[in-house]
Amino acid sequence: MIYIIFGTQSPSIKKRIKKISKESLEFIDDLNFVSYDANETSLLEIIDDASYLPLGYEKKVISVERCSFLIKEDKALKEDKGYQALINYVNNENEQTDLILSIINETIDNKSTLVNLIKEKGRVLEIGNVDLNEWTNYVSSYLTKLNTKIDPGALYELSLRTLNNMDLLINSCQKLSLYTEHITEKDIDLMVEKPLEDNIFQIYNALLNKKVALAIKTYRDMV
Repeated sequence: MIYIIFGTQSPSIKKRIKKISKESLEFIDDLNFVSYDANETSLLEIIDDASYLPLGYEKKVISVERCSFLIKEDKALKEDKGYQALINYVNNENEQTDLILSIINETIDNKSTLVNLIKEKGRVLEIGNVDLNEWTNYVSSYLTKLNTKIDPGALYELSLRTLNNMDLLINSCQKLSLYTEHITEKDIDLMVEKPLEDNIFQIYNALLNKKVALAIKTYRDMV
């Protein structure tokens, strides 16, 4: 089977790749699961690997990350030998290999030859944004890896301020872990900006209640 997986949340994409792999393989090791970065390895090399029979196994899984060719199919891409080889492979896939193409992006090119072919012969999976509970669990897990403790109220506030923004989360957690080994709500207020819409609402609410000084302060903090 050939899969396309796309969306804006890297953890959710990786989780889906892991789920597909576990469903396809009895157990996972370095011989039956191979991961490639499409920006570092040529498509010709990846397709060559996908075409080989798995040694000592009934099936193997090949995961290819950062597949930017899924975002836009232009003239140069259509003429690329690796891209054409991939299209040919989809038409004559090795049934003993599950090939997973993934990209962290909101959209893919639904008009491209490759995407439409995989829609017909494989599966295209769009991974939506995670909910607050799942995001909070991920934030907690990430901070644990950084050997940093966090109070429950601070965890909730950090999750709200970074919800579905992986770059902001990583930056905020690393900054906080350098600042302290035990994060409190005061640390979140000091180190992590509120979402823009929250600040705008605060300005509107301050003006509505004729608290001009607070509105100006909030505006200056945003700037």
